[in-house]
Amino acid sequence: MRRVFLALWPNAAARQQLQSITANLRLSPRQRVKAENLHVTLVFIGAVDDPLLPEIIKQVANVTSQPFSLKFDQLSYWRRPRILCLTCSAP
Repeated sequence: MRRVFLALWPNAAARQQLQSITANLRLSPRQRVKAENLHVTLVFIGAVDDPLLPEIIKQVANVTSQPFSLKFDQLSYWRRPRILCLTCSAP
């Protein structure tokens, strides 16, 4: 099984900005997310058996959207997974 989610991947400049936000926090290297792993989760699908992945990919390929902007204006802490994250007050 794989944990499957749909995400947006920021460009290099955005990843650098995000890394600079956390630069002054006292975090161990283990606690920091590597820049290449920073992303915006749009939908968490969950645990999926490998044979279902081709169908999910096929369905996602048909999704279309108008361009949109996101403004990350809140710093949130999710207790259960112990994650500090930027979120949008108005998605």
